[in-house]
Amino acid sequence: MSRQHWIALVKAESIILLYAVLGVWAVQLQINPRYVDEFTIGICVTAGLLMLWQVPRYYVDRVSLTNKRLIWCAACSEEMYEPQAVEARLTPPTGEEEEEARAEPRRPRRHTRLAGP
Repeated sequence: MSRQHWIALVKAESIILLYAVLGVWAVQLQINPRYVDEFTIGICVTAGLLMLWQVPRYYVDRVSLTNKRLIWCAACSEEMYEPQAVEARLTPPTGEEEEEARAEPRRPRRHTRLAGP
């Protein structure tokens, strides 16, 4: 078993940081100026806690690649992927598969109305 590649940690923390920056920017534009400081602090604390949580998760999760399957071992669970499933995820669909997917009828979306006055 081996640990994930370090880029997984960098990617997760970069996404959190990006959302935090976008959140602070949106707060600066949309929130009443009286509350900007509180919202900004809340976003920064939440992002910091999420980023701190990613580090132990990175060290605890393990990946095991065998001849027959790929095993993802998280702290409390274990997922196994059979070779066919891994291969199907990694290979792009062929022309026939794309045509079959397009030929299947789509279900109409249901729109619900909210009850109001």
